[in-house]
Amino acid sequence: MIAFGISMAAAVRVGHAVGRNDGPGIKRADLVAMLLGTLIAALLTVAVIVARF
Repeated sequence: MIAFGISMAAAVRVGHAVGRNDGPGIKRADLVAMLLGTLIAALLTVAVIVARF
């Protein structure tokens, strides 16, 4: 559900940037969403590994 929420927020941000004809804004929204998704996935993976012990 976290990944779904991030993707929906990214879709809104990209949609707003497209409406403004803001090319760099589209790329920035994409990059931020991918980095945030990767960061959260990594943190949750570490939490599962640590909680296992």
